Amino acid sequence: SDMLRRHEVERVAEIVQSYDLRGQNVAFVGDLNDTKERAPRTLRALWEVPAFSEVLERKFPTMTQEQLWTFYFAPEQLAQKLDFMFASQPLLARLKNAGIERSGMFDLAARSGGGEQSAPTVTRQEDAASDHAAIWADFDFS
Repeated sequence: SDMLRRHEVERVAEIVQSYDLRGQNVAFVGDLNDTKERAPRTLRALWEVPAFSEVLERKFPTMTQEQLWTFYFAPEQLAQKLDFMFASQPLLARLKNAGIERSGMFDLAARSGGGEQSAPTVTRQEDAASDHAAIWADFDFS
């Protein structure tokens, strides 16, 4: 429910804010099962945490949430970004690259309009890594 999701996100925001987000490397990554567009009702608390940013939005500022999709709801043919990665300022300063790996999803060509392909070993739903795409980031600690 929206109320439960909002409570969970507010609790995560509270925990995250117990860290020094301007001085420590802090990350929160998860399947939030909701979209940023619904954030005013459910996820808003995470975007309001000072010195804490969504990594893929920062890495790809001109891409829409639809282009950054991590889940495909087949009955409605709806691509949605439900998975998020947040990072504190010092960690974000170390960001070298980030992306979305969808090749572990089944029937990716149909879901992406032919623009992407499932891995050769993903020939059935049972072979899929997940029904969600993987999100990843590379940080330089050298």
